[in-house]
Amino acid sequence: MVCLLATTVTSTNVNLIKDYIKYVNVKTVLFITCERTTKLLEMVTKLHSIDTYVNVWSISNESVTVASNASNFTQFFVRPKGSHAVIVDLDCEQIKFFLRQSSHEVLFHSERSWLMFSKSIGRSYGILGQENINLDADVTLVTRLNHNEYRISDVYNPSKIRGGRLNITTIGTWGRNRRLNMTTEHLRIERQRDLGGLTMLATITLPSPIPNNQTFMEHLESNEFPQINSLDRSTYKLFKLMMEMHNFKVLIHRTDHWVTVDSMGHWTGTLGMVQRGEVDFAITGARHQDDRYGQVDATANSYYIQLKFLFQHPKSVTSSNVFLSPLNEVVWIVLVLFGLFTAFSLRQSFLLENKRQCTDYTYSNSLLIVFGMLFQQGYGGSTNYMSSKVFVISVLLLSFLMFQFYSSFIISSLLIEPPKTIKTMKQLAHSKLKCYADDVPYVIDNLKHSQDESANEIYHQIMRDAGTRIVSVQNGLDLMKKHGYALNTDVSYAYPKLKAILTDKQICNLQEVSYIQSIHGYPVVPVKSPLKELIKLSLRKFHETGIMSHHWDIWIGKKPKCNKSNIELVQVDWTHFVSSLYVLATGITTSVGFLSIEVFTNWYHRTRGTKQLRCSAPVWWIKC
Repeated sequence: MVCLLATTVTSTNVNLIKDYIKYVNVKTVLFITCERTTKLLEMVTKLHSIDTYVNVWSISNESVTVASNASNFTQFFVRPKGSHAVIVDLDCEQIKFFLRQSSHEVLFHSERSWLMFSKSIGRSYGILGQENINLDADVTLVTRLNHNEYRISDVYNPSKIRGGRLNITTIGTWGRNRRLNMTTEHLRIERQRDLGGLTMLATITLPSPIPNNQTFMEHLESNEFPQINSLDRSTYKLFKLMMEMHNFKVLIHRTDHWVTVDSMGHWTGTLGMVQRGEVDFAITGARHQDDRYGQVDATANSYYIQLKFLFQHPKSVTSSNVFLSPLNEVVWIVLVLFGLFTAFSLRQSFLLENKRQCTDYTYSNSLLIVFGMLFQQGYGGSTNYMSSKVFVISVLLLSFLMFQFYSSFIISSLLIEPPKTIKTMKQLAHSKLKCYADDVPYVIDNLKHSQDESANEIYHQIMRDAGTRIVSVQNGLDLMKKHGYALNTDVSYAYPKLKAILTDKQICNLQEVSYIQSIHGYPVVPVKSPLKELIKLSLRKFHETGIMSHHWDIWIGKKPKCNKSNIELVQVDWTHFVSSLYVLATGITTSVGFLSIEVFTNWYHRTRGTKQLRCSAPVWWIKC
């Protein structure tokens, strides 16, 4: 929307306005004039040639009182779709009142461009010097140089409320060849980068206590312990660069919390100060949230948080199955059946070879021989028949191949890192790990509002025992060192702490599970703040030049690297060894059971007067 206040509209003005409309790319023109509208209709028709919609309003003396009403005034500036501008003549009698109302409604803002005609720059200083024109105001001043040539100047004030002075700087001319001749190629925000040493007000969140008995400014300036209050301190370092780039100072107000809402719906803390306009910006970054829309304005991302669950991954090989794991159930069953069949075949072979009705090669002894060969104990007997030799060699070859599979698995289970079986939130929720969360507010809030069903399940588990499950970051990391605990935290500050408390083996066993993508934080400013574009552009330049990447490498923690280059002696721990004792205990128990049966059988037959056993084996094994 283009608004024109003019006492006179000449053909020269119309040509300049046409060029300006093309320059700012505006498609709607609204004439608001101090004269009767009929005097403008002839000149207005000339603007149709640039494919622009045109309308005419009048704020002549008899209608000024109507326009002075706030609701009637703001209707002149209802923003249509697309860009819009305002064109005024500073010689209009009603201009001072109109500009005063525009300042009150904060209309000198980046949402619209202003083109102002004036007889002289000195007169313009007198009229515009008292208005709320700030750094973000896109105001262009046109003053006559001669009959057919005009000076184009840029008008801005670094900050009206902070005592800044009005600046009028020539940026081009119009008249020669009847077109705009701009003498600078810099963007408006780049031309207005010097804030003249003004002192801005800012706020930052630093919870108590501050380490090492430092003042909060000493803490901000220090580079030690980057894992402590890293979000706030890192953004402060960026603003220090901005202060040098744009020549301004900052007076910082400290708060101990980011934001809370009281019973009356009023915001407190850092965000409350920004919302009420008590400061010019907040150094502590904020994430996008629905209830903040329209309350504060975001700039560009200066930081990011990474919310994850950290834990020591449980071992996948337990003490109950370590020696059974190399072979699955089917193979074990087939192996046992094969051993029984081989023992029967071996006994029959030896029986035919020795031609005896009963020899030492009973079924029980045959089983011992076969399983002795399978378990790498070899064969201590002798055979004469070629068939028996081939049979024994076949069994020995099978035992050798089986040993290769079995021993390779046992060795690899000690040397190779166990597979990670907990990689998703669903797997974590159904594991035996106890989940905790650190007490930083945004960590718990993001877990609460996660779209992941498993994350919601874990959140409810934590809140059912919130007094125990919500802990400080340091206490949570100390728990996480142990097996059986998972901590929900922001790894941006947790990783540097972990480097100091975990061993190399624990670092290699560290596992993380994400339930949300990285969340970017933005310094915020009051709504319609003149510093919004300046801060946003500065942060984006930091990204483009690599300053931000270097900055994040210092202040945002990275996962500790697992150092596998060190050669360590692999030791069999108790978890792996105890299962062999279970096997031995099972064998001893079984042997004692059979011994009891044999003793009882011998005693029974002696007491009954039966013949003595010809062999020491049980009676059901001695028949030849």
